[in-house]
Amino acid sequence: FIFSNLFCLPMNNYYDTAIFYNVRGVDKYYIKNRPWFDFQISPYMQTVSGCKGLTGSRKGPDGNKLGEGDRLGWWNMLGPFFGSNASPTDKPFGLATGKLKKNAPPSGDYEKYLRYPNLVLGGIVLDGSYVEGPPESGTYISDDAETKRIFTDREIADSKVDTVDLADPTTDSSTKILYDFTDETNFDEDNKFGRLSVPIDFEKVGLRSKFNFSFGKYFDLNVKTGFCYYKQRPTFEDKTSGSSSYDHDFEHSSAKSKALIATYLTDVKKIRDIAQEVDFDVKRYSKTAMEDTHVEFTINYPMELEDKAGDLAVTFIPILSCGLWAPSGSTYNQDYAFSLPTGNDGFLGLTVDGSLNIDFPGTIQLGFGAGAAFFEERNLSNQRIPSSKYQYGIYPWKTDIKKQPGATWYANFSMMAQNFTDDLSFYCDLIHTEHRKDSIELKEENDNFYPQKMIDESSWRTEIIFMGLDYAIVPACSMGISFQSVVGGTRVYRTTTILGTITLNF
Repeated sequence: FIFSNLFCLPMNNYYDTAIFYNVRGVDKYYIKNRPWFDFQISPYMQTVSGCKGLTGSRKGPDGNKLGEGDRLGWWNMLGPFFGSNASPTDKPFGLATGKLKKNAPPSGDYEKYLRYPNLVLGGIVLDGSYVEGPPESGTYISDDAETKRIFTDREIADSKVDTVDLADPTTDSSTKILYDFTDETNFDEDNKFGRLSVPIDFEKVGLRSKFNFSFGKYFDLNVKTGFCYYKQRPTFEDKTSGSSSYDHDFEHSSAKSKALIATYLTDVKKIRDIAQEVDFDVKRYSKTAMEDTHVEFTINYPMELEDKAGDLAVTFIPILSCGLWAPSGSTYNQDYAFSLPTGNDGFLGLTVDGSLNIDFPGTIQLGFGAGAAFFEERNLSNQRIPSSKYQYGIYPWKTDIKKQPGATWYANFSMMAQNFTDDLSFYCDLIHTEHRKDSIELKEENDNFYPQKMIDESSWRTEIIFMGLDYAIVPACSMGISFQSVVGGTRVYRTTTILGTITLNF
């Protein structure tokens, strides 16, 4: 492997938004008498404490801290019912009437069988459509002997629940639910029915390195990458019990609604079973993988300015670099909810970086820089796309798309105090990073899908602070430690990274 790391780089990655590779952080510094070759190896560890949500807040609608899985909002277990016309033609989603059975036979009356047993059962219960009379009057489970061998007495009884008459609060509603929860037009984003907060136990460890050639004092060539192990272990916190809407006038029906939602949608086993029916895994996920590789060419031109006495007063150093992100890292596996990309999610990218540094001899060096990454367009098959703007967490259905990630750019203010005491150096960065909205188009026009939701939620930003210390043991070897932490942003993990570096100079 060939490793390197000169600059903090713009990357399309919402949990590692300003990737860095050594104790210099952004590392846009001018260093006199730089060795012609240096090698750095940097083990690191990342942890996460919550996230910055859709609006940049750390707290959810209930005032509690958002879980890492709430980055785009609380999960909505009612969402898979919405836009179900997007389901595949060979396995359509449907709430059949009459005698319902769990598994369809190879041939026969296919319309009376459940293609997604747990999800459809929840829909039959929560649509509140039971009306006394023939089966066509409402969707429910018949209580004949054949059906009783498949469904429990409770499931059969719950399927016959009806909706309360909201116009008459005096009606006895202890056995009724508030409304048809499977109807998208009844969904209220401010309500908590069927909503989940998803805290995640996140950990990532890895190794990054640097391989750098300096051609005189003006040019550098770098190649940089790394590898890592990460894990995400989710927990699901049901927010339904916190729903207060209608409790005053319809206490019983509200309690009935909460109980049925908890039983058929938000129980942890039900969450996993429903997700599995649409080929989506919501269990713990871990992986060891390479990170993306960056190849970069850099030029700097120091301009020394003297004072009236002819002594060096200050040096201005413009720095410019161009590079290429190669997708050597792993991509997000869309069939595993807690999979993560270890780079730019498989997209090739071009990068441009620049900085203007001011070096005061023997004291500090200040840097003002910016950079951007631009990504290719790709055709992607069988991608999970929302079929409703109210789907959060689980997108059940797939289609083919054309996608181009938006540009990622950043600006930084940096300070270096080189050898400020003996052989100890200090580095500090303030970094603002933004990712612009992605471009997503359906390969074939289909009104059942709602890609605009993904487009609107694809942008993110962060504000980051970095500090590092480096001690030169001998001229040929130094060691250091650094940390970087997210202090602000939207739609990102609140990541803290601790990284140590051993540098060998030749």
